[in-house]
Amino acid sequence: MSKAQLGVKIKAPASLSQLSWGPGCMAVALEGLADEVIIRPSQEAGLQLLEVTGDQKQLSRNLGETAMGKAALAFWALLPDYGVETETLGFELEVRKKIPFGLGLGNEAALVAACLYGLNKQLKSPLMPKELMLPALASGCAAEDLVASLYGGWNLIVQESPCQWRRMALPKGLYFLVFAPKVKAQQAQREEIALQTGKSSLQALSALSWAFNYSDFRLLEEALWPQAWAEEGSFLRAVQEIVHAEGGLSCHYSGQGPTIAALFNNTLKAEEAQTAILAHYKAKKQRVKSWILSIDQEGAIIE
Repeated sequence: MSKAQLGVKIKAPASLSQLSWGPGCMAVALEGLADEVIIRPSQEAGLQLLEVTGDQKQLSRNLGETAMGKAALAFWALLPDYGVETETLGFELEVRKKIPFGLGLGNEAALVAACLYGLNKQLKSPLMPKELMLPALASGCAAEDLVASLYGGWNLIVQESPCQWRRMALPKGLYFLVFAPKVKAQQAQREEIALQTGKSSLQALSALSWAFNYSDFRLLEEALWPQAWAEEGSFLRAVQEIVHAEGGLSCHYSGQGPTIAALFNNTLKAEEAQTAILAHYKAKKQRVKSWILSIDQEGAIIE
Protein backbone atom coordinates (compact mmCIF):
# COMPACT_ATOMS: atom_id res chain seq x y z
CA MET A 1 0.00 0.00 0.00
CA SER A 2 1.33 3.41 -0.95
CA LYS A 3 2.32 5.58 1.99
CA ALA A 4 0.85 8.51 0.08
CA GLN A 5 -2.64 7.00 0.12
CA LEU A 6 -5.10 9.46 1.61
CA GLY A 7 -7.49 8.70 4.42
CA VAL A 8 -11.23 8.32 3.88
CA LYS A 9 -14.31 9.50 5.77
CA ILE A 10 -17.16 7.02 5.90
CA LYS A 11 -20.66 7.65 7.17
CA ALA A 12 -23.23 5.02 8.07
CA PRO A 13 -26.89 5.69 8.88
CA ALA A 14 -28.94 5.31 12.02
CA SER A 15 -31.60 2.61 11.98
CA LEU A 16 -35.05 1.81 13.29
CA SER A 17 -35.79 -1.75 14.34
CA GLN A 18 -38.70 -3.83 15.70
CA LEU A 19 -41.22 -1.84 13.62
CA SER A 20 -44.30 -3.40 15.23
CA TRP A 21 -43.29 -7.03 14.68
CA GLY A 22 -40.88 -7.34 17.55
CA PRO A 23 -37.07 -7.58 17.68
CA GLY A 24 -35.07 -9.34 15.01
CA CYS A 25 -37.63 -9.10 12.21
CA MET A 26 -36.78 -6.01 10.20
CA ALA A 27 -34.91 -2.72 10.24
CA VAL A 28 -34.86 0.53 8.26
CA ALA A 29 -31.91 2.84 7.57
CA LEU A 30 -32.53 6.57 8.11
CA GLU A 31 -31.23 9.23 5.74
CA GLY A 32 -29.87 12.32 7.48
CA LEU A 33 -28.69 10.89 10.80
CA ALA A 34 -25.33 9.11 10.61
CA ASP A 35 -22.11 8.34 12.45
CA GLU A 36 -18.73 8.95 10.82
CA VAL A 37 -15.41 7.11 10.95
CA ILE A 38 -12.20 8.47 9.42
CA ILE A 39 -9.56 5.89 8.45
CA ARG A 40 -5.98 6.84 7.61
CA PRO A 41 -2.97 4.67 6.78
CA SER A 42 -0.47 4.42 9.63
CA GLN A 43 3.25 3.74 9.87
CA GLU A 44 2.50 1.39 12.78
CA ALA A 45 1.14 -2.08 12.12
CA GLY A 46 -2.37 -2.93 13.29
CA LEU A 47 -5.32 -0.74 14.20
CA GLN A 48 -5.26 2.29 16.48
CA LEU A 49 -8.14 4.37 17.81
CA LEU A 50 -6.76 7.91 17.89
CA GLU A 51 -9.74 10.15 18.62
CA VAL A 52 -13.43 9.96 19.57
CA THR A 53 -15.72 13.00 19.51
CA GLY A 54 -19.43 13.52 20.10
CA ASP A 55 -19.93 10.54 22.41
CA GLN A 56 -20.09 12.40 25.75
CA LYS A 57 -17.35 10.01 26.98
CA GLN A 58 -19.61 6.97 26.62
CA LEU A 59 -17.29 5.05 24.28
CA SER A 60 -14.15 3.39 25.57
CA ARG A 61 -10.88 4.72 24.16
CA ASN A 62 -9.61 1.14 24.20
CA LEU A 63 -10.41 -0.12 20.70
CA GLY A 64 -10.91 -3.72 21.76
CA GLU A 65 -13.59 -2.73 24.29
CA THR A 66 -15.87 -1.10 21.72
CA ALA A 67 -18.36 -2.80 19.41
CA MET A 68 -16.59 -1.16 16.47
CA GLY A 69 -13.22 -2.43 17.65
CA LYS A 70 -14.44 -6.00 18.13
CA ALA A 71 -15.78 -6.01 14.59
CA ALA A 72 -12.62 -4.40 13.17
CA LEU A 73 -10.38 -6.95 14.87
CA ALA A 74 -12.57 -9.79 13.59
CA PHE A 75 -12.25 -8.32 10.09
CA TRP A 76 -8.47 -8.03 10.53
CA ALA A 77 -8.26 -11.68 11.53
CA LEU A 78 -10.04 -12.73 8.31
CA LEU A 79 -7.70 -10.89 5.95
CA PRO A 80 -5.04 -13.61 5.59
CA ASP A 81 -7.78 -15.94 4.31
CA TYR A 82 -8.34 -13.43 1.49
CA GLY A 83 -4.66 -13.16 0.58
CA VAL A 84 -3.99 -9.93 2.47
CA GLU A 85 -0.84 -9.91 4.56
CA THR A 86 -1.32 -7.82 7.70
CA GLU A 87 2.16 -7.87 9.27
CA THR A 88 3.09 -4.42 7.96
CA LEU A 89 -0.39 -2.96 7.50
CA GLY A 90 -1.67 -0.28 9.83
CA PHE A 91 -4.58 2.16 10.09
CA GLU A 92 -5.55 4.99 12.42
CA LEU A 93 -9.23 5.40 13.27
CA GLU A 94 -11.11 8.53 14.26
CA VAL A 95 -14.74 8.37 15.41
CA ARG A 96 -17.28 11.18 15.08
CA LYS A 97 -20.38 10.09 16.96
CA LYS A 98 -23.46 11.94 15.71
CA ILE A 99 -26.27 9.47 16.43
CA PRO A 100 -27.41 10.00 20.04
CA PHE A 101 -26.82 7.11 22.45
CA GLY A 102 -29.61 5.27 24.21
CA LEU A 103 -32.43 6.19 21.84
CA GLY A 104 -32.96 2.89 19.99
CA LEU A 105 -31.48 4.21 16.73
CA GLY A 106 -28.89 1.52 16.17
CA ASN A 107 -26.55 2.60 18.98
CA GLU A 108 -23.07 1.49 17.86
CA ALA A 109 -24.13 -0.47 14.75
CA ALA A 110 -23.53 2.54 12.49
CA LEU A 111 -19.95 2.87 13.75
CA VAL A 112 -19.38 -0.82 13.08
CA ALA A 113 -20.75 -0.45 9.56
CA ALA A 114 -18.69 2.64 8.77
CA CYS A 115 -15.48 1.12 10.11
CA LEU A 116 -15.78 -2.20 8.27
CA TYR A 117 -16.85 -0.58 5.01
CA GLY A 118 -13.93 1.86 5.20
CA LEU A 119 -11.28 -0.72 6.07
CA ASN A 120 -12.48 -2.96 3.25
CA LYS A 121 -12.34 -0.06 0.78
CA GLN A 122 -8.85 0.97 1.93
CA LEU A 123 -7.69 -2.57 1.18
CA LYS A 124 -9.36 -2.57 -2.28
CA SER A 125 -12.32 -4.69 -1.14
CA PRO A 126 -10.95 -8.18 -0.45
CA LEU A 127 -14.34 -9.06 1.11
CA MET A 128 -17.55 -8.93 -0.90
CA PRO A 129 -20.16 -6.55 0.59
CA LYS A 130 -22.31 -9.30 2.12
CA GLU A 131 -19.22 -10.94 3.64
CA LEU A 132 -18.83 -7.94 5.94
CA MET A 133 -21.73 -9.22 8.05
CA LEU A 134 -19.55 -11.98 9.55
CA PRO A 135 -17.08 -9.65 11.29
CA ALA A 136 -19.91 -7.16 11.94
CA LEU A 137 -21.73 -9.70 14.07
CA ALA A 138 -18.64 -10.06 16.26
CA SER A 139 -19.48 -6.57 17.54
CA GLY A 140 -22.44 -7.86 19.53
CA CYS A 141 -24.80 -5.36 17.88
CA ALA A 142 -28.22 -6.55 16.70
CA ALA A 143 -28.10 -8.15 13.25
CA GLU A 144 -31.03 -6.12 11.95
CA ASP A 145 -29.35 -2.81 12.84
CA LEU A 146 -26.08 -3.93 11.25
CA VAL A 147 -27.85 -4.89 8.02
CA ALA A 148 -29.59 -1.51 7.85
CA SER A 149 -26.46 0.54 8.56
CA LEU A 150 -24.23 -1.47 6.22
CA TYR A 151 -26.57 -1.83 3.26
CA GLY A 152 -29.37 0.72 3.67
CA GLY A 153 -33.04 0.29 2.79
CA TRP A 154 -35.89 -1.49 4.56
CA ASN A 155 -34.88 -5.09 5.25
CA LEU A 156 -36.62 -8.25 6.40
CA ILE A 157 -34.45 -10.62 8.45
CA VAL A 158 -35.41 -14.02 7.10
CA GLN A 159 -32.89 -16.20 8.96
CA GLU A 160 -31.02 -15.61 12.21
CA SER A 161 -28.04 -17.94 11.91
CA PRO A 162 -26.37 -17.55 9.54
CA CYS A 163 -27.90 -14.11 9.13
CA GLN A 164 -29.87 -13.70 5.92
CA TRP A 165 -32.05 -10.79 4.89
CA ARG A 166 -34.12 -9.51 1.99
CA ARG A 167 -34.39 -5.88 0.97
CA MET A 168 -37.91 -4.62 0.38
CA ALA A 169 -38.86 -2.70 -2.75
CA LEU A 170 -40.10 0.68 -1.53
CA PRO A 171 -42.43 3.32 -2.96
CA LYS A 172 -41.21 6.90 -3.12
CA GLY A 173 -42.28 9.41 -0.52
CA LEU A 174 -41.96 7.52 2.75
CA TYR A 175 -40.72 9.51 5.75
CA PHE A 176 -40.22 8.77 9.42
CA LEU A 177 -40.99 11.31 12.10
CA VAL A 178 -38.60 10.32 14.87
CA PHE A 179 -38.81 11.91 18.30
CA ALA A 180 -36.87 11.16 21.44
CA PRO A 181 -37.90 12.41 24.90
CA LYS A 182 -35.05 13.43 27.22
CA VAL A 183 -35.74 10.52 29.55
CA LYS A 184 -34.33 7.06 30.13
CA ALA A 185 -36.16 4.16 28.53
CA GLN A 186 -37.60 2.95 31.81
CA GLN A 187 -38.88 6.44 32.60
CA ALA A 188 -40.90 6.51 29.41
CA GLN A 189 -43.36 4.02 30.96
CA ARG A 190 -42.71 1.76 28.01
CA GLU A 191 -45.32 -0.95 27.65
CA GLU A 192 -44.98 -4.11 25.65
CA ILE A 193 -47.17 -4.14 22.56
CA ALA A 194 -49.35 -7.22 22.25
CA LEU A 195 -48.12 -8.50 18.89
CA GLN A 196 -50.40 -10.55 16.69
CA THR A 197 -48.98 -13.95 15.87
CA GLY A 198 -49.45 -16.81 13.47
CA LYS A 199 -51.85 -16.36 10.59
CA SER A 200 -52.62 -12.68 11.24
CA SER A 201 -48.93 -11.70 11.29
CA LEU A 202 -48.25 -13.57 8.05
CA GLN A 203 -51.19 -11.81 6.44
CA ALA A 204 -49.88 -8.45 7.64
CA LEU A 205 -46.39 -9.12 6.25
CA SER A 206 -47.88 -10.18 2.92
CA ALA A 207 -49.91 -6.98 2.84
CA LEU A 208 -46.79 -4.96 3.66
CA SER A 209 -44.90 -6.46 0.71
CA TRP A 210 -47.78 -5.81 -1.72
CA ALA A 211 -48.27 -2.26 -0.42
CA PHE A 212 -44.59 -1.44 -0.96
CA ASN A 213 -44.49 -2.87 -4.46
CA TYR A 214 -47.62 -1.04 -5.63
CA SER A 215 -47.43 2.16 -3.51
CA ASP A 216 -50.72 1.18 -1.88
CA PHE A 217 -50.57 3.44 1.17
CA ARG A 218 -54.06 2.53 2.36
CA LEU A 219 -53.09 -1.14 2.48
CA LEU A 220 -49.80 -0.19 4.14
CA GLU A 221 -51.71 1.56 6.91
CA GLU A 222 -54.02 -1.43 7.31
CA ALA A 223 -51.00 -3.73 7.55
CA LEU A 224 -49.04 -1.66 10.07
CA TRP A 225 -51.50 -0.10 12.49
CA PRO A 226 -53.06 -3.31 13.89
CA GLN A 227 -49.56 -4.52 14.75
CA ALA A 228 -48.59 -1.26 16.44
CA TRP A 229 -51.41 -0.14 18.75
CA ALA A 230 -50.42 0.01 22.41
CA GLU A 231 -52.77 -0.32 25.37
CA GLU A 232 -55.31 2.40 26.10
CA GLY A 233 -53.98 5.05 28.45
CA SER A 234 -50.34 4.18 27.86
CA PHE A 235 -47.49 6.59 27.14
CA LEU A 236 -47.18 5.31 23.57
CA ARG A 237 -50.92 5.21 22.89
CA ALA A 238 -51.30 8.96 23.52
CA VAL A 239 -48.70 9.72 20.85
CA GLN A 240 -50.14 7.11 18.47
CA GLU A 241 -53.52 8.82 18.59
CA ILE A 242 -51.93 12.13 17.52
CA VAL A 243 -50.07 10.41 14.66
CA HIS A 244 -53.19 8.55 13.53
CA ALA A 245 -55.23 11.76 13.53
CA GLU A 246 -52.58 13.45 11.35
CA GLY A 247 -52.62 10.67 8.75
CA GLY A 248 -49.61 8.63 9.89
CA LEU A 249 -49.27 5.11 8.51
CA SER A 250 -47.97 3.67 11.80
CA CYS A 251 -46.29 4.62 15.07
CA HIS A 252 -44.14 2.50 17.36
CA TYR A 253 -41.13 2.43 19.67
CA SER A 254 -37.70 2.01 18.12
CA GLY A 255 -35.65 -0.68 19.81
CA GLN A 256 -35.94 -0.41 23.58
CA GLY A 257 -37.21 3.17 23.41
CA PRO A 258 -37.80 5.84 24.52
CA THR A 259 -37.60 6.95 20.87
CA ILE A 260 -40.87 6.70 18.95
CA ALA A 261 -41.02 6.55 15.15
CA ALA A 262 -44.04 7.39 13.02
CA LEU A 263 -44.29 6.60 9.30
CA PHE A 264 -45.81 9.06 6.80
CA ASN A 265 -46.20 9.19 3.03
CA ASN A 266 -45.43 12.91 2.73
CA THR A 267 -43.54 15.56 4.64
CA LEU A 268 -46.51 17.88 5.21
CA LYS A 269 -48.35 15.27 7.27
CA ALA A 270 -45.13 14.57 9.15
CA GLU A 271 -44.60 18.27 9.88
CA GLU A 272 -48.15 18.73 11.16
CA ALA A 273 -47.79 15.67 13.40
CA GLN A 274 -44.42 16.94 14.61
CA THR A 275 -45.99 20.25 15.67
CA ALA A 276 -48.79 18.48 17.54
CA ILE A 277 -46.46 16.03 19.26
CA LEU A 278 -44.03 18.75 20.35
CA ALA A 279 -47.00 20.60 21.87
CA HIS A 280 -47.99 17.38 23.64
CA TYR A 281 -44.53 17.03 25.19
CA LYS A 282 -44.35 20.72 26.05
CA ALA A 283 -47.61 20.43 27.99
CA LYS A 284 -46.01 17.62 29.99
CA LYS A 285 -42.87 19.76 30.50
CA GLN A 286 -40.71 17.18 28.75
CA ARG A 287 -37.82 18.03 26.42
CA VAL A 288 -37.70 16.16 23.15
CA LYS A 289 -35.52 15.91 20.05
CA SER A 290 -37.22 15.28 16.74
CA TRP A 291 -36.27 14.64 13.12
CA ILE A 292 -38.12 14.07 9.86
CA LEU A 293 -36.02 11.57 7.93
CA SER A 294 -36.33 9.74 4.63
CA ILE A 295 -35.18 6.13 4.16
CA ASP A 296 -31.46 5.77 3.41
CA GLN A 297 -30.97 3.60 0.33
CA GLU A 298 -27.17 3.37 0.36
CA GLY A 299 -26.01 2.32 3.82
CA ALA A 300 -22.33 2.91 4.60
CA ILE A 301 -20.63 5.14 2.02
CA ILE A 302 -17.44 7.12 1.56
CA GLU A 303 -18.11 10.86 1.62
